[in-house]
Amino acid sequence: MDNLTISLHMTPDIQGEIQKNVGLLAFVREAFPVIDSTEVANYASAQRKECLAAAVTLTARMEKYTAKAEEIIAQAKSDFKPGIDNATAAADYCGTLLLDWDTKEKIRVAAERRAQEETERKIRAEAEAKAAQIRARAEEQAREAARKAQEAAEVVRKAQAEGNAKEAAKAAAAAAKQAAEAESRAEADRIKAAQAEAEAAARIAAMPVAAVEKVKGYSTTKNWKAEIALPTPDESVLAIIRGMFGISAETQPVRPEYLAYLCLDMSALHAQAKTSEKLFNVPGMRSVNKAFARSTK
Repeated sequence: MDNLTISLHMTPDIQGEIQKNVGLLAFVREAFPVIDSTEVANYASAQRKECLAAAVTLTARMEKYTAKAEEIIAQAKSDFKPGIDNATAAADYCGTLLLDWDTKEKIRVAAERRAQEETERKIRAEAEAKAAQIRARAEEQAREAARKAQEAAEVVRKAQAEGNAKEAAKAAAAAAKQAAEAESRAEADRIKAAQAEAEAAARIAAMPVAAVEKVKGYSTTKNWKAEIALPTPDESVLAIIRGMFGISAETQPVRPEYLAYLCLDMSALHAQAKTSEKLFNVPGMRSVNKAFARSTK
């Protein structure tokens, strides 16, 4: 740590003057517990003048006494200032570039996410259409199988009615076989439909998710502020008044010059903008996110 010192040497006469003035308050309190006569009032007035003169004199001596030290300190600050200012300006410059880059990155990511969502939508739509086609075919096959089963049942009924047990058994066996084959095909179609949807879900899950790349040691902080959305503050004040009392925009104030006496409480509006962010809804005002760069570990 730099060991820099500035020494001030106080002379005995200055020390004595300081001590004299330090005792003035106790002196006047003791001398004038109360003013009860013109004589005492005149004396108190004279003492008051002397005390004011003493304060002025000591102030002048203090300023002369500390002038050299303050000159040295001012020069030291002046010597440091260019380095501090340039370092701060350099940080601000980098921060501005980083904020611009961050904004562009967020725009890029948003565009990529929209494109990705559109791709996902198409993949899902294609899979759903394919699955629907397969299910429709399965339903058609099921209806055809039901028709054939009904025909087979009619054959069995006739054979039984004619007393032809052998023919009836043969027809029943054929009907059972057709029903089993139809159910097998339907099950295969159900599996194909589910596979089409599962494959689409897997393709979507495997797609890379667009994200803003993190920069080491840097982040942005939200900084929502309220801004006047109309040409003049008076117009914003009038908009707020109209909003408060439900007055139409067509109604003009009788004494518009009174608007100059009303001031917007920007601190309260900033606080509301910070809380509401994009949902900020005050007539004549708008919220803006003036994000700023922040260093992180």
